Amino acid sequence: AAARRLRKELNASARESGFSLCTAYGLDPSSVTLRMLRRGKAGDLAALATAARRAGDERMLKLLAARNADPDKAVKADSVQALQRSWQPLAEEGEAVDEVRALELQLQQA
Repeated sequence: AAARRLRKELNASARESGFSLCTAYGLDPSSVTLRMLRRGKAGDLAALATAARRAGDERMLKLLAARNADPDKAVKADSVQALQRSWQPLAEEGEAVDEVRALELQLQQA
């Protein structure tokens, strides 16, 4: 029982520090803050972005865009091939762009 309590405290502390973002998001999406995202690692952020897109969570996508708007915190591409695979073509002049697509383009720009 003591080991379980300690593990629970360590997990909560890790989530507050920006680790295990997907777990924190799965438990309570409103608990994930910009401060946590700023400390998050590239893999956690990518998985969190995927989960937020699937859930249609605009708040989380906006937080991720805000995090990536800071040039010091922008997640660098793992490789040129990864950048090419995830590249989104820019919207044409006059083309209607939904909010999720607009955020993805903003993330790509950052």
